[in-house]
Amino acid sequence: MPAVTWMNYKTVTVAPGATFRYNFPEGFQARWIRFNSNQACKATAWLDYQ
Repeated sequence: MPAVTWMNYKTVTVAPGATFRYNFPEGFQARWIRFNSNQACKATAWLDYQ
């Protein structure tokens, strides 16, 4: 199995306790999405496919 190459799509800063919402552009395609933090935290990522 070949190694996976991750590509950086978008970097955002979210304040503690804040909610960040983002709408991917029409036609955006991805097979895998990985969310990452640069600090220890508790976070939830919700994806709504419509």
